[in-house]
Amino acid sequence: MYGCDHVWQLLSSSSKDFICKTYFLAVNAIYFHKISKCERRFSYKVFQKCSICYDFLKRTFLCLQCSHIGCWRRKHANLHSRIKNHVFAIDSYNGYLYCFACNDFVYDDFFEKIHLLAKRRLNLSLLNVKNSTYLLNKELKMTIENLDYLNEDEAQVICCGDGLRGIQNMGATCFMNVIIQCLVHNPIFRNYFLSDSHIIKDCLQDNCSCCAMDTVIAEFFSKKDFSIPFGPCAFLEVMWKLSKELKGYAEQDAHEFFVCLMGLIHNHSGSKIDSTCDCVAHRTFSGILQSDVTCSACGNMTSTMDPIMDVSLELKIKRAAEIKLPSGEHLVKSLQECLQIFTSPESLANNEYKCSKCLSVSEKAIKQLKFKRIPLVICFQLKRFEHSSTPTKIDTHVSFSFQLDMFPYIVQDNYTDYSDDCDYDLLCVWFQFDDTTINIANEKTVLASNAYLLFYIRRKLSYRV
Repeated sequence: MYGCDHVWQLLSSSSKDFICKTYFLAVNAIYFHKISKCERRFSYKVFQKCSICYDFLKRTFLCLQCSHIGCWRRKHANLHSRIKNHVFAIDSYNGYLYCFACNDFVYDDFFEKIHLLAKRRLNLSLLNVKNSTYLLNKELKMTIENLDYLNEDEAQVICCGDGLRGIQNMGATCFMNVIIQCLVHNPIFRNYFLSDSHIIKDCLQDNCSCCAMDTVIAEFFSKKDFSIPFGPCAFLEVMWKLSKELKGYAEQDAHEFFVCLMGLIHNHSGSKIDSTCDCVAHRTFSGILQSDVTCSACGNMTSTMDPIMDVSLELKIKRAAEIKLPSGEHLVKSLQECLQIFTSPESLANNEYKCSKCLSVSEKAIKQLKFKRIPLVICFQLKRFEHSSTPTKIDTHVSFSFQLDMFPYIVQDNYTDYSDDCDYDLLCVWFQFDDTTINIANEKTVLASNAYLLFYIRRKLSYRV
C-alpha cells in the first residue's frame, strides 16, 4: 500500500532506482550523525545548511529529486518545491518522507523498509558486525528488485487493529491502565513504536521499559480478538523490577506513574542530555518553562529555564486579588483560569529573593512563569488532592474545551510569527475506558467529567530545531 498517490507515481517512474538509493544514503547520513558522541553531535553537518539563506544548525528538508536543501523555518523548502515541482523531501531531523503536494508526512511501506535498513546499518556498525555494508547493500538491492513483484500482488488489507481494547485490572492497577490507554492512543507515541523505532531484538538491556511499551502497543494493534481484555502481566512485572515504589498492590497515583514511566523510557533510550534528548518521551511531552524574577528596587530581571514533562495546576485560589478573579471564589472554574493563575505575576516575600545586580533583599520581587517552548503533547494535572494533616480530595468541576489556545501563556518573543503553532486539540471520537469495559462517549459526557489528567495534542506538529 502506498503512502499517497504521489508516492505511487514516483515509484512507477523510470527514476525509481535513483530515488531509492538517494533516500537510503540520505537517511543513513542523518542517523550516522545522530550517534551520541560530542564531536558528532555538535559538529557542523552539511545537510543542516539551507541552500538559499545559508542558515545552519536548523531543521532542514533534503529534496529527494535533486541536491537542494531548504530550511523549514523560512519555508525555503516549500519554495523550492513550488518552483521546481519537486514534491518530496526528507526531514533532516528524523529521516521521514514529506510530501509537499499533500502538505504532510507520508508513511509508505516501501520507503519504511529502506528507512529501517539505514537504521539497521547503524546498529550493525556500532556492534562492529563484519561485512555489514555488504549485507545491507545486498538487502537494499533485493528490496528494490522486489518492488515490481510487490506491486503486482498487492492487495489492500483492511485494518483490523484499531487499538480499542480493555485492560485487566491486576489488583488496584487502575492508575497504570489509564496511562497505558493514554499512551496507546497517543499518535506520536503509538507511531514511534509501531514503526520499529525501538527494535526489541536489537536491545541489549534487561527489563527495558521501551521493550515493555513496544510489546503492549503491538498487542493492542495486532490481529487478535479485541473482545478479550489485555492482561499487562509482563508490563507490570517490569515496572515492579524497575521501581520499588510501584511494588505491591497498594493504590498509586496515575500522574506519579506517568512521570515515573517517562523517566524510565528516557533512561532506557540511551539519552544522556535532557536539553538535546531525542527519546520518544521528550520528543512528545517535553517543553521549557521560563521563570522571570524582577527586582522591584532596580528593575533588573533574571530569567531561568526549566525543562518540563507536564504541568501541575492548582485548583484553589490563594491570591484572588492579584490575578483579578472574583474575590468570593476560592476554587477555579475552568482550565483557562488555572493557566491564568499559573502564569500570573506573583509577589515574593521579603528575604525570598536576592537581586544579583543591586543585592537588595528587603524589597519584594515579582515572579512570573511563562512557557518558553510548548510540547507536541501537553499534559495537565489538576491538583485535586491536598496533602495536609487530613488528606482531602477536591471534587469541584473544572470546565475545559476541546480546543486550547496557549498563545497567551507563552513567551511572546519566541512565537511572534507562529501563533498557529500554539493551538491544541482534544477533538476525536471519544471512548470511555473502565478497565475491561469500553463504551462510546458523547462530547457532553466528556465535558461533564471531573478530569484529573488532560492530554492536549498540538494541532500542527511542525517544530523547529
